[in-house]
Amino acid sequence: MKEHKGILFNFFETGMEAVQPSIQEFKWMDEKTGMWNMKGLQYVEPGDHLTIIKDGEEIISGPIFDILPWEDDSPLLINREGVRLEVKYNQFCLNDMFLHWLPGNIDLALWWDVFFEHSGTYEGILKKKNG
Repeated sequence: MKEHKGILFNFFETGMEAVQPSIQEFKWMDEKTGMWNMKGLQYVEPGDHLTIIKDGEEIISGPIFDILPWEDDSPLLINREGVRLEVKYNQFCLNDMFLHWLPGNIDLALWWDVFFEHSGTYEGILKKKNG
């Protein structure tokens, strides 16, 4: 299975309607300019195997499982220090950011920190479920 090594961040472009957790592969980054090439963009999706690394230390590693989506708006699901999860317009909303999906087996405070609060500062290794 191919490994994608790079920087973890949240990706958004017009028309997506929500942010997508992603990895930008190191090999597609221009060291001189710091520019990223879209060829190195990989979405992190349910079923993928993800390793999260901070300062050279592995924080968590394993397959990612999806939280099943809700079919209608629900009341506030989680509200604790640093993490507010609710469903708005039939879509997950984490700290007022719309998301297509959330992991069911990774702490949401860590997810928020990696892909939002400190987006672009964590490294990762991604193995896609389909190659």
